[in-house]
Amino acid sequence: MKEVTRYKCDHCKKLAARKSTIEKHELICVCNPEGENCFTCKHMTADYEMNRGEFDHECDKLGGECKKFRALECGNYERLNPFNRAL
Repeated sequence: MKEVTRYKCDHCKKLAARKSTIEKHELICVCNPEGENCFTCKHMTADYEMNRGEFDHECDKLGGECKKFRALECGNYERLNPFNRAL
């Protein structure tokens, strides 16, 4: 048996074998109060499609579906006050 090192996000329960994976994850983690994620942007709306088992998301600022789905690269990102929306 081998002993292995795992890295854990400081904000959620995500684990990874590589430190760099968790460092990247923490930048967008929805549990990170400093993180930038489409789900924490005030312009994002989402509906869960039960038949497809995935989220449909739209950016109100762009007027349609965001093709990037990467808040860190978006010039329109504005943090949502978490008390305005039930998660």
